[in-house]
Amino acid sequence: SVGSGLTEDRHSLYSMDFNGINDKVTASGVTILDGLNTVSFSLWVKAANGAQADSYACILGIEDSTTTTAQIVLSQANTANNYNFFVQTASGYGTPATTGVGFLNGNWRHVAGTYDGTNLKLYVDGSEVSSVSRSGNLISATGELALGAFFTSNYFNGNIDEVAIFDYALSARQIKQDI
Repeated sequence: SVGSGLTEDRHSLYSMDFNGINDKVTASGVTILDGLNTVSFSLWVKAANGAQADSYACILGIEDSTTTTAQIVLSQANTANNYNFFVQTASGYGTPATTGVGFLNGNWRHVAGTYDGTNLKLYVDGSEVSSVSRSGNLISATGELALGAFFTSNYFNGNIDEVAIFDYALSARQIKQDI
């Protein structure tokens, strides 16, 4: 559960630590989402206390190196205390699901996002905090999964743990059970 010492210790011991300057983790060949109209992600994240070194600090993205865009992105919203969740369809990124729920508070947060072909939803600590209308299929991408940065910029300063990406839209109940 959020806030328990056990959760804090588990994440602190085993999470990926990003310095906000040049750290990122990548995996190539992630093309399972190409052309789909559903996707979800779930992860634990703890941004470092204070402002990020880079606005739009990227936590998670599936990138397309041929166009320097992405299928999905979870990031900080500019220099605000917000999370942004985008998906890119043929009509572009559109409006993100965004919330100002404690990005910069230095605590572990469970963040999940879903896209069901009709709505883009963002969840923090098991509660839906934002929903926007969105439709269309995800763009095809060269499939580089990136944690901690977007290509060679927008580096994230903090920790990321238990990352999962799904080719379907998780239900609110499934997200709540994950935390």
